[in-house]
Amino acid sequence: MPPKSERQFRREEPLPEASTSSAQQPSLAASQPHVAPDQAVKAKSKRAKSSASNKRKQEAKLAAIERAQKLEKRRTEVGSKKEKKKQVRQLWS
Repeated sequence: MPPKSERQFRREEPLPEASTSSAQQPSLAASQPHVAPDQAVKAKSKRAKSSASNKRKQEAKLAAIERAQKLEKRRTEVGSKKEKKKQVRQLWS
């Protein structure tokens, strides 16, 4: 009989028993049936915004712009009044 090659020798060799974690530790279902495994947490999807909410936001934005314009107008008017008073004083003095 010819000598067996290393490859053939490996094929005929019995495989060692693979140890699994379940064989070492009993499953929770058997030992503690009332304990459920942790569930994977799903990422919450963004809520769709309602058209009423969008409308309220738009109205609030427009109101804020109007307030800002009114304030700016007041500031410029007050400045121009002061300048006019100064000019009048210079003319009369």
